[in-house]
Amino acid sequence: MKTTQTDNHNLTAKLDLRRALLNQLPAKHPLSVVDCFSGESEAIWTQLRREFNVGEYLALDIKPKDRRLKLDSLRYLQNQKWAHDVVDLDAYGSPWAHWFEVLKRGIDCTVFLTIGSVGFRRQQSEGLAALGITFEIPGGLHGPVAEMVTDHCIGKALERFKIESCLEAMNPGGNARYIGLRLKKLSEKNAAKARDSVKA
Repeated sequence: MKTTQTDNHNLTAKLDLRRALLNQLPAKHPLSVVDCFSGESEAIWTQLRREFNVGEYLALDIKPKDRRLKLDSLRYLQNQKWAHDVVDLDAYGSPWAHWFEVLKRGIDCTVFLTIGSVGFRRQQSEGLAALGITFEIPGGLHGPVAEMVTDHCIGKALERFKIESCLEAMNPGGNARYIGLRLKKLSEKNAAKARDSVKA
C-alpha cells in the first residue's frame, strides 16, 4: 500500500497540544511565532491565530506559496538574530537539527516538536550523532533506538534550560510523536552546574 507524507495526520491532537501550552503564557503579551515547516495548508496556525494574541507569525518552508517565505528554516535559525516566543517544528521527519539551533540561541521560548519517521522508523543522522552514533547502523535497529534518540535529544535542553512544562499529545495509529515544551533559560552559573552534572 502506498503512503503519502501528510503535514497534519492528527490535526486535533496538534491543536490541543498547542492550546494547552499557549494557555500557560501571559494572554496580554502578543506572541511572536516562527513556523519552520508551515506545509501546504498552514492549518494549525490559521486556527490558532483566531484564538490567541499572535502579534507576529512567520511562516517558513522550502516550498513556495503566497504570504510565506521560501526559505530553509534551518538556515534562518542558524543565521538570523531571531527572538521568537514560539518555535513550531512540525517536521514530517526529524526536527533535531532545528531543535539544537533553538537550544544554542538560549532564549525563553515554547517549542513544538513533531517527531516523525520515514520507512522503518529510520532515525536521521542528527539524532543518532547526539548519541555518538556516527556510523551506519542496520535498518532493523532504527526502530529500537527511536525512543532513546528522542529522550536524549530532548534532554540536551537541560544543559541550558529549565523545562517548565512538557506535554505530549496522544496520536493513536500515527507514526509521529507530538511534544511541546516551555523552556526557561538558566543563569550561566546554573547552566554550568547542569553541564557538569551531565559530564559526571
